[in-house]
Amino acid sequence: MHAAIAFMSGLEVQDKVGTGMVPLDLNDEQREVIQALYTLSYLVVLKARQVGISTSIAAFVLLCCISCDNLPCVVVSNDWDSARGLLKKIRTWAVALGIRVEGTTESISFSNGSIVDAKSATSTTEAGTPKLGKSR
Repeated sequence: MHAAIAFMSGLEVQDKVGTGMVPLDLNDEQREVIQALYTLSYLVVLKARQVGISTSIAAFVLLCCISCDNLPCVVVSNDWDSARGLLKKIRTWAVALGIRVEGTTESISFSNGSIVDAKSATSTTEAGTPKLGKSR
């Protein structure tokens, strides 16, 4: 687990004011979730917004994809923009590490056969109104 934390600490994220990139400094909640991923078979996280869990999960997905061949992964968020944003983070980190990835805004693949897809948890009724997702 400590190797995962060290790996993630080498990644960069946008700073809180949006002016530049800073090292990913995992907070206690993020570390707790990463630890749980290594020790539990199933994990459901009930969390507040803006804690950084999505970012730490995206970093964990990247680590899994570069560590395992032919691993199918998916990042799911409440809407398409957020899901694509998580996938973009994974792609950006991979490229910064010199790892070649190919794909679109909705799916990327690694040279070892691992794949990450972006999906939205929001589905709609026949009338087009949301029936799942945040605040529903």
